Amino acid sequence: MTILGITFVLFSDFWASLFTDDPAVQQLTAQCLFRTGFIQAGMAAAIIFGSALRGAGDTLAALIASLSSVVLFRCVAVLIVGHYGGDLGVVWIVLSAELFIRGMLMMARFISGGWVNAKV
Repeated sequence: MTILGITFVLFSDFWASLFTDDPAVQQLTAQCLFRTGFIQAGMAAAIIFGSALRGAGDTLAALIASLSSVVLFRCVAVLIVGHYGGDLGVVWIVLSAELFIRGMLMMARFISGGWVNAKV
């Protein structure tokens, strides 16, 4: 995912051109792909460590990390940004940041070893 993220950053215009011929849509798509490229490692961490926690039986911690990240950060931040007139690029940054934060929460739980005490 990190390698693909690097290609999103370096070649966002190319990737956008694969989806549409409309220049306005290509520009917005390229901006979103560029921003998304930077959080691919965090998104991978969310998937990998979240799955590891659930597989180890620490489902409550994975649920709390996901739910708090999505509800408290994603929803609230997007509502605030939308209320103050943030454009698509700013909303996309918020959504990308939430994925990164979720990944870091999952990784922190895994590294802390709290999952070892989960009752299965």
